[in-house]
Amino acid sequence: MAIVVRQANANDYQSWQSLWNDYVASSANQPEDDVNHANWQRILSAQSSFFCLVAEVDNRVVGFALSVLHEGAWTTRLICYLENLYVDDKMRRCGIGRALLSALRAEGIANNWQEIHWITQASNPARGLYNKMATLTDYVNYSMAL
Repeated sequence: MAIVVRQANANDYQSWQSLWNDYVASSANQPEDDVNHANWQRILSAQSSFFCLVAEVDNRVVGFALSVLHEGAWTTRLICYLENLYVDDKMRRCGIGRALLSALRAEGIANNWQEIHWITQASNPARGLYNKMATLTDYVNYSMAL
């Protein structure tokens, strides 16, 4: 099975939206429709630091990695925050997540980013993959509702 990972483009909207809907359906937080639309607009905008890689198998989008580049106080290089990684339920454990993370890493190396970081739920079954590809830190994540 050949996995192709590439930047999302305008032709991917229907596929991305379907996967995004599946992703948010499993989340406790449900973004409003205007947020979903804004996400897609930011993905396509050259002025946004938001970007999306998609994974294809047999010319069908089966996963995505939604990320944002940001500056940091401890480096002059950009930092990538992997905000959402999702793979179609039927395509899990087929190497799609690994391919997306590997492509994101390759892009980071090519563009001299400082690092890629993300948070996940303690119960996320993808942690087995994450533990193989990244270092689990001892930082605790806090969120302040506004």
